[in-house]
Amino acid sequence: MTSADDLIAPLKAELEQQRANRQVVRKENAAEAQAITILGDKDIPYQLLRKVMFSCARAGYTDVRFAVRQVAES
Repeated sequence: MTSADDLIAPLKAELEQQRANRQVVRKENAAEAQAITILGDKDIPYQLLRKVMFSCARAGYTDVRFAVRQVAES
């Protein structure tokens, strides 16, 4: 987080490797190979989330999604 650079190089490298290993069986599912879901919570600093999103984009993921889980109210 202290780095001024928005790119997280180890994350980008891992994402590129994961993306390269994905096999697209049907042509119409090719867009799914460019989708990634980020799971986090409200305590993640925006600065870190921005770096993660930037790294995903640089690794070739053009469809960034977010997953949230609601906590049941007591």
